[in-house]
Amino acid sequence: MLCPVRCSRRTHGSNTAAQSPKEPNPLTSEPTDAPSIAFVVLWLGAFPRWFPATLRSFEANCNIDFYFFSDNLPTDLPPNIPPNCHFPFMNKTQFETLASRKFGKPIRLRAGYKLCDWRPALGHLFEELLRPYAFWGWCDIDTIWGQPRKWLTPEVLNAYDVFSPWAAHPVLGPFTVLRNNEVLRFAYKLVPNLWEYLQHPAYEGLDEWIKHPGFNFPDTLQKLVNAGLLRQWPGLGVMAFNDCVLHRDAVHQNDVGNNFFCMAESTKVIWNADGLHVKSGNPQQDTEIMYYHFQLSKDSVKKTYHPQVLEQPAMTMSVQGFEVTV
Repeated sequence: MLCPVRCSRRTHGSNTAAQSPKEPNPLTSEPTDAPSIAFVVLWLGAFPRWFPATLRSFEANCNIDFYFFSDNLPTDLPPNIPPNCHFPFMNKTQFETLASRKFGKPIRLRAGYKLCDWRPALGHLFEELLRPYAFWGWCDIDTIWGQPRKWLTPEVLNAYDVFSPWAAHPVLGPFTVLRNNEVLRFAYKLVPNLWEYLQHPAYEGLDEWIKHPGFNFPDTLQKLVNAGLLRQWPGLGVMAFNDCVLHRDAVHQNDVGNNFFCMAESTKVIWNADGLHVKSGNPQQDTEIMYYHFQLSKDSVKKTYHPQVLEQPAMTMSVQGFEVTV
């Protein structure tokens, strides 16, 4: 499911409007009826130093649209924005106004990371923008993507409603795709104690399952799945890696039956326009993955990032960060 041509980039500041394209998938080798997908990211403050590398991997997914709602002006954005990456301006006050109108209660945001608690509500908050899309979702930006549509084929998307790369949970913070229907647009309102958690100034982990078991969005959706109201994708093989090093020289599976693996110290993740591949030195462990989440090695990634990364035909990473040839 690769783009037949490279997405042509736009110069910086020229791709900031929050407008849904009439044809969300104009550059794709997939059938014309392939379900369309849009990811929404909420961000306050400067984007991280490595962000151009993340955008480069998003650019190769030109059959997916990305909307970054942030308070960055066009002049604050990286140059050469990919055409499938949109940067509508939204500051703290504008988000509060939108959320208050949609939720029907006064919303006050006291910290930027609190925006993650609003991820389950993105389908409602931006329902007008997302109307042309068959699916919507969210993702982290401390990631490098491969080609998720190699897994999320039209047949798979038509057969299921909720998608994450971890079979044990219907949604996951770094990568979640949800069918764009009324049930999933408003399912966040079914989270127990929702208003209490949204009022709390700190991040409460509503988009994850760890902090408040039973009182979060993944567990709420799991109840709907168990009741037969939603169809959860079971996943297929190893789909994602993160940088929690549990073994020095071996790839480690997080939990039995899951599709999410930790890296070894010696493991390398190599990106090119064809996808994202894990190289461990053991051909039996080498595999292609949907994305790499460098959540614990962000400092190393920040220190080792250099603009030259964008000029190399392949980007190579490990838990030590980028490997750059300058």
